[in-house]
Amino acid sequence: MILYDKEFYAFRFASAHMVDLDWGGGCWTVVCRHDDALIALIDHVTEIQEKFPDHGVCLCSGARRTFRHDVWPEYKANRKDRRRPPGYGKFLEGINAAAKERGWRLSGSDSLEGDDLLGLMATPKDIIVSGDKDMMTLPGQHYKEAEVIKVTKWEADVAFYKQTLVGDSADNYPGCPGIGDKNKLFRSRDWLTARSERDLWACVLGAFLKAGLTEQDAVTQARCARILRTGEYDIERKIPVLWSPPLT
Repeated sequence: MILYDKEFYAFRFASAHMVDLDWGGGCWTVVCRHDDALIALIDHVTEIQEKFPDHGVCLCSGARRTFRHDVWPEYKANRKDRRRPPGYGKFLEGINAAAKERGWRLSGSDSLEGDDLLGLMATPKDIIVSGDKDMMTLPGQHYKEAEVIKVTKWEADVAFYKQTLVGDSADNYPGCPGIGDKNKLFRSRDWLTARSERDLWACVLGAFLKAGLTEQDAVTQARCARILRTGEYDIERKIPVLWSPPLT
């Protein structure tokens, strides 16, 4: 299955097809050309499907408010004033209709992000398609820059613990104060010689404690950074299994 990040690409293509119209007299309006944006998205999915003809397509999308807002109330609070492309809801309806016409599956959630659906649904044979850099915290096959990249569980784990430290300004969770993407910690002996999740967690926790924060602060940031993986959702209770520090 091609697991397609509908949230990411819908916004990207809609934004790319917005134009300013000058009505004269200082009057301007912003227009989103839905038809052109939809054609671009359909072409994108179709191009990928043609490369993997034995794979079906599933467009994944989630909710605007998710469990992460309970974990970290300021999660994505920086997006409150960001205006969506005009008629965005209608554009999403258009995508759904086009998907049904083409036999593409639609998967959604009222408590999870689309990213989480990608992570929960992915099997070793599936191909994840998303432009979100956070996807590298998910093991599996990723379609990036016109090629398939295989991310091992260990590579995904390293990316996840690094994301916990660095945070994500786009999603508005800070990570550990003073730790940026190029921080010397990621060149340290402890980090480079880590051989288990417990080793990586020791580095993460040490950085948070050094910054004057607590273990709970570190766990909170990790839960923001964690894109759910297979088995990290309680189907009966319909709630995520929140990440906890490794015991071994």
